[in-house]
Amino acid sequence: MIYLAAKYDVEGILPMGIENMWQSLWNEKIIGIDTETTGLCPHKDKIIMLQLGTEKDQFVIDARTENIPYLLDLIESNNIKKVGHNLKFDYKMFLGNYSTLIQNIYDTMISECVLECGKEGIRFRLDKICKKYKINLSINKEKGSLRTQFTNWGSKPFTKEQIIYGSQDVEACLRIRHCQLPLIEKYNLEKCVSFENSFIPVLGDLEYNGLLINKDKWKTLTEKNKNLLDDSKKELNNFVFSNSLLKKYISTQVDMFDNKKRCIVEWSSPKQVINVLNSLKIPTIVKDRKTGKQKSSCEAGHIKRFEDKFDFIPIYLKYKELEKLISTYGDSFLDLVNPTTKRIHSNFWQIVSTGRLSSRMPNIQNIPNDEETRSCFIANSDSKLIICDYTTQEPRLIADKSQDPALLKFFKEDDGDIHSFVATKMYSIINGKETIVTKTNENSHLRSHGKTIGLGIDYGKT
Repeated sequence: MIYLAAKYDVEGILPMGIENMWQSLWNEKIIGIDTETTGLCPHKDKIIMLQLGTEKDQFVIDARTENIPYLLDLIESNNIKKVGHNLKFDYKMFLGNYSTLIQNIYDTMISECVLECGKEGIRFRLDKICKKYKINLSINKEKGSLRTQFTNWGSKPFTKEQIIYGSQDVEACLRIRHCQLPLIEKYNLEKCVSFENSFIPVLGDLEYNGLLINKDKWKTLTEKNKNLLDDSKKELNNFVFSNSLLKKYISTQVDMFDNKKRCIVEWSSPKQVINVLNSLKIPTIVKDRKTGKQKSSCEAGHIKRFEDKFDFIPIYLKYKELEKLISTYGDSFLDLVNPTTKRIHSNFWQIVSTGRLSSRMPNIQNIPNDEETRSCFIANSDSKLIICDYTTQEPRLIADKSQDPALLKFFKEDDGDIHSFVATKMYSIINGKETIVTKTNENSHLRSHGKTIGLGIDYGKT
């Protein structure tokens, strides 16, 4: 049954006061929860519809006019499990609208991600998961068009269709959970699902609070990197001028105002760079991972293998690194500063196929790790920014679970740097003799290979 708390009646929907809704839900152990909002930003957009309930009864509240704080102890109660879909969004909206934390969460989207191991290409939208579990609700057909109506609905009474839509979000999540629980038990994933659900508020807080950035310092750094990019481009052009194999890339046309030589290569064009590589006899043919067919490539991962043989490659790779730095973390990065909070608020995706987090808008996990860039992120004047990290957490877990004698011995003896250790083991086998790798010796350049292989295996690379 669907009930509505509002200052108006809607034909076909039973009215109920918010106090009676609270009494109906307070003794429940599990309830569904969802919100409809005016937008996606928890710092400026508003919750206009709140939906709570059970599979039997759903309660839709017009949050524009009803006393939502009366219900907040339900939201904050650790004794009542809240079931929803993509609850990190609702968590942030409650934090922004009511300074309230949703406690004891079960997220059907995150639980489905665990069941599917974060596989790429799988859709985790509510309607797609309903279809998977054969939950037939009108939500599957009309969700898209109804969802967009709330953004600019203003103060108009909600329609019957909108109210039913909101109530079915609650019912659907509770029914999905019933379908997921046997699978979670079958694959012994109870602890994993519990852990991932308990992590949702952590990410919600992280996204909501964001990072404060010194915009002036960032702009200064960007200008410096632009100058370095110009210098790097000149270095590439000079390489063309000085190499007899690349004469065809030098313009012969004379400018009436400038008689200097000109390089006609557009260094940001992969097609043109591949032509340069071919002229220098640098191998460009690779196998396309998707199609299995051969193709030409100037990607760093491929040509880096030949940098010891060709002087051009280190110069070009330096250019590409600076170009990417400016395009990703240049002036455009500041466009992502929230105008309300003056902070950067990234969006984290909790489970990917590697088992790690990912983030976007912006990718905050891939910020260049040089001190000059990192120092642009600051704390409030009355606070300190504390930076911490677990030491070699992945290899320690692998050592414990695999009981690999070499790894166990390494950690028990606290024998230094794990990536150097892996590289030493690797290259001692490859070279057929003991090859010691450390951060500072003549083999230090091999350490990164040990890191790549070690972490790759930790996260399922074969």
